[in-house]
Amino acid sequence: MSKLFVTGSLGFIGRNLVYKLKELGHEVYEHDIRYGSLTIPNALDVYYEKGIEHVFHLAARTFVPQSWNDPA
Repeated sequence: MSKLFVTGSLGFIGRNLVYKLKELGHEVYEHDIRYGSLTIPNALDVYYEKGIEHVFHLAARTFVPQSWNDPA
């Protein structure tokens, strides 16, 4: 099976996707902002070393007005 990377893995959609992918036998690596920011240099290196084949980018802000004031 595939090695997959899911951002936003603690959100509603991400959590359910991770559950289903694991159920199907995929090797899933999860990341959520609660684990740390991906904007930090070299933050993704640990995932690259795993040989990730596909990425599901589901990360999003939960409070939209905050995005307007701080889009990064």
